[in-house]
Amino acid sequence: MTQKFREIFDGLRSAYGITTKTGQIRARDGKHETKNNIIRKEPTEDLYKKHIEGEEPALGIIPINENNLCKWGCIDIDKYDLNHKELIQKTKGLPTILFRSKSGGGHLFIFTKEWVPASLMRLKLKMIAAHIGHGGAEIYPKQDEKRSEKSVGNYLNLPYFGGELTTRYAFTEKAEAMPFAEFLEHYDSVALTKPELNDFEIKVKTKVKKKDEGDFEGIPPCLKTLLMNKVTEGGRNNVLFHLGVYLKKRFGDKWKDKMTIYNNKYFEPPLDFDEVTNTAESVESEEYKYKCKMNLCTLIVIQWHVLWKSLV
Repeated sequence: MTQKFREIFDGLRSAYGITTKTGQIRARDGKHETKNNIIRKEPTEDLYKKHIEGEEPALGIIPINENNLCKWGCIDIDKYDLNHKELIQKTKGLPTILFRSKSGGGHLFIFTKEWVPASLMRLKLKMIAAHIGHGGAEIYPKQDEKRSEKSVGNYLNLPYFGGELTTRYAFTEKAEAMPFAEFLEHYDSVALTKPELNDFEIKVKTKVKKKDEGDFEGIPPCLKTLLMNKVTEGGRNNVLFHLGVYLKKRFGDKWKDKMTIYNNKYFEPPLDFDEVTNTAESVESEEYKYKCKMNLCTLIVIQWHVLWKSLV
């Protein structure tokens, strides 16, 4: 069982994370203060075993590996009064599993049977987050690519700390705690292949305020979806790049001024002026093109950025 659990939650092999309690209680919400540490060693099978057995500290795994690939991704819904049953209904029919986080919130996972690009996983998670009304939630992996060979990325505390006695369990369709052994079996029916993940789509409905309707004339639906749900940290540069392509096509000589306006209006928080300027220079340096079907309301804009050489 430990071996399969490790295979499911595989990730970076050169480091892992641990979270320990400091013994202090936060005044604002009554939660335990914790200290997070990155250990630059391989997360061995013995560490996974100790995690399942409930031996402190709990194990945290960094999903993005040395080759910018991952086998799982998570939407971290950090909301203590989260209605798990309601969220399960919203995700019915989706290839996801909802877990209770250690703080009582929700961790909504996608699992794959093989290594897939982190950019693709993040793309699909952002699409789901927008669909369920949590577009501002944190996404793991937190980056499309590791910043450098030495950087390790961000870890997520794994579920089933303590095995069958855990409070960090997967939910069944009836919003009941799923036993550890049952989760290991359920995983096989939910985990996707790379082609299945690539083909997975959701048409996300967006409501445009009347005063903002003019902002989206002729815009690709995928880009519109991202902007309407506010572009948060983790993918802002990628989205701004493709926004620049759209603005350049639409507004001609005025497109750079428009980029600043859109950045301030639809990015949360907005990117710095220097980052906007550098992105504008990248867009201007070559004649980029969109290569997507305009009727697809999927968030493929991040994927375009990663693969731009093959798409232009």
